[in-house]
Amino acid sequence: MDWMRENKTLAAIIGMMVAGGLGLGAWLVMSYFGYTAALDQYQTASNSVAALKGAKVYPSEDHVLAREEAVSEYEAAVSKLGTVLLALQQPVKPLTDTEFQARLKTRINETRQAADGKTKLPKEFAFGFDKYNKTLPRSGEAATQLGDYLGAVDAITNMFIESGVASIDTFERTSLAVESDAPAPKPEPPKEVKKAVSKTRTTKGAKAAAKAPAPPKEITKVVERRTVTLTMTTDQGALQTLMNSLASPSKMVHFTIVRQLRIDNEKQEGPVRGSLKLPPAPTPPEPTGGGEAGATPPAPEGGTAKPGETPAPAPEKPRVIEPVKPGPVDALAVFGEEKLKVYMEIDIVRFLEPKK
Repeated sequence: MDWMRENKTLAAIIGMMVAGGLGLGAWLVMSYFGYTAALDQYQTASNSVAALKGAKVYPSEDHVLAREEAVSEYEAAVSKLGTVLLALQQPVKPLTDTEFQARLKTRINETRQAADGKTKLPKEFAFGFDKYNKTLPRSGEAATQLGDYLGAVDAITNMFIESGVASIDTFERTSLAVESDAPAPKPEPPKEVKKAVSKTRTTKGAKAAAKAPAPPKEITKVVERRTVTLTMTTDQGALQTLMNSLASPSKMVHFTIVRQLRIDNEKQEGPVRGSLKLPPAPTPPEPTGGGEAGATPPAPEGGTAKPGETPAPAPEKPRVIEPVKPGPVDALAVFGEEKLKVYMEIDIVRFLEPKK
């Protein structure tokens, strides 16, 4: 102890070295334990991978039969579902080009009348079929498909108006393949698969050609998607009513899917504290039934009493209960009163007839 008191600096250095050595030893021990655990995990994973690589895949006959049975059941279920969906969707009625144009103009006028005073529509609103106000469809087939498309878009628009949407700001739709001027491209023939020849020697030294793999099977298109893109201004209650109506099969007869939905507040920032001002307090009404100040109150009814006689009591008037007056305004709604800006993409799904 005397030596440490006389050599305080050297004793402090020695103490720090001892403490550092103990800490370094503890860190080395912990690192060793962690390394051992990681090494065990690596060896286990390496052994599992080696076992999987060395295993032989053998498709037994039972597995092949079970797979064929499962595929057959799946095809039958898909065919049954397709038959039900085709029966549930709206039938397509044939239309001529002039009939489609007349129906389009009629529906535009009826929709504008229904939305008058309820929902504000774009200035040149035509369900996205603007060019057909002056131009006829290319053919009767195009008019038939456009008529079915118009029916679904018209149902969606009427649902927006009935839900109480404040305004539809923009309205667009995707075009059909029959609307393009260029003819539809023909399907490309399947590419020839070169036969792989394996150079395996037999006892006679001949070369055996391996069988070429079968070309991939062409997948038939079963659905056609038509997308309506729009932006609108509404409140929360109308938006909830609209979403429920789109998801209700009793209200929406067409197959629709809300693909994308984005909701923003109309006011992105809150008001400044100094800009909030309460409305002035209402002025109390003036008393009624009284005369001018200083006037003599009227004599009670019942006649004038003679000297020495008691005056007759006045008849009681009916009591009127006045309603409670509202108190002064002491609070303001800062959030929740603003409108919503909504961006929505709706897919109209059309199931196609199966190709034989």
